[in-house]
Amino acid sequence: MKKHLRNYLTSKRNSLTLEEQVKYSKEIHEKLISLPQWKNSKTIMIYISINSEVMTLNLISKTIKERKILILPKVSNKDIITIKVNNEFKITTGYKGILEPSDGEIFTGYIDTVIIPLIGFDKEGYRIGYGGGFYDAFIAKNSNRIGIKIGLAYECQKVDSIPKEEHDQKLDIVITEKNVYIF
Repeated sequence: MKKHLRNYLTSKRNSLTLEEQVKYSKEIHEKLISLPQWKNSKTIMIYISINSEVMTLNLISKTIKERKILILPKVSNKDIITIKVNNEFKITTGYKGILEPSDGEIFTGYIDTVIIPLIGFDKEGYRIGYGGGFYDAFIAKNSNRIGIKIGLAYECQKVDSIPKEEHDQKLDIVITEKNVYIF
């Protein structure tokens, strides 16, 4: 069931033109940076977007310009580790083609806001990811050092319900080009 839903939502996301992805990503960024959760965050973790995901490079740049601590995820032994980077960081291709920092120090402190990639989300705040369970495990293992969890998505990625499993973690907010969903 999840595999079918994942494929369906990926194809919907992939059907957006590059022009739509750029436009919608900008609208999503504007909504995100206007939130008090963003403004009050000192430390922000952001995924580096690939393929048709909501684009994050401008958000990464904004985080640096605002002198917030920037954390990028890196997969190591099927776990997400948090890497603190500066404005001269370099990226490399990691696990399954995911972009990640090639340098930086492991960050073990508190992360005010974690920006999480997703393939789809539902009206309760549950997400469907790529099927590896990395973010669910990361959130569960680090709940004491994570503030708010925000998913970025296009409106076409919203569904009524996602089949839930025991390990699935709920998001606090999902932002699309049309709405800010608070759960």
